[in-house]
Amino acid sequence: MNLFQKLKDGANKATDYAQQTIKTSKINTEIASVKREIERNNLHIGNAVYKAYKANDLTLAEEVIRIFSDNNLALEIEIAELEHEIEVIKNEKMCECGMKVSVDARFCPSCGKRFPYEPEVESAPEEAVVEVYRECDNCGMELEPDAKFCQKCGVIVK
Repeated sequence: MNLFQKLKDGANKATDYAQQTIKTSKINTEIASVKREIERNNLHIGNAVYKAYKANDLTLAEEVIRIFSDNNLALEIEIAELEHEIEVIKNEKMCECGMKVSVDARFCPSCGKRFPYEPEVESAPEEAVVEVYRECDNCGMELEPDAKFCQKCGVIVK
């Protein structure tokens, strides 16, 4: 591998890493926003409970608690989905113990849990450009892939 190819590969890796960082930063910003919304909901719940407590009837807070708690459950699911997006971007998965591990790990290095075997799904290969090199049997001239005659000596090629 020559120096220029190494530089190009290094630049490509740096670009990929920068794009990954930008994507995960955006998702982390979304997660922080959703967490702030959960905190606001919790504040509403707390205020409703306190008002009901002061009125000496905690049943007054039940509807507010139910509404904001249901909202929080939906927001927690949203956070889990966003965190999963980050795992996919970083090629990671989360163990039940909370440890992030490589997506191809079979066991958790922290707790030893065995991950279920998920056979790799082979994706359709990208169209590979295969250059078929042919040369004239008579003169050795390189032939075009679809040539029927040699450009140099005019012999019929197979």
